[in-house]
Amino acid sequence: GAKHAIAVNSCTAALYLSLGMLDLEPEDEVITSPLTYPST
Repeated sequence: GAKHAIAVNSCTAALYLSLGMLDLEPEDEVITSPLTYPST
């Protein structure tokens, strides 16, 4: 199991937090899936 976990209310929030922890530079490229699931 994991020692630490963070719960978020959306995938957008999860991606935002994940990208913030990667220490990306302006010239770095991030590739994600173009598939989405619209919530109701």
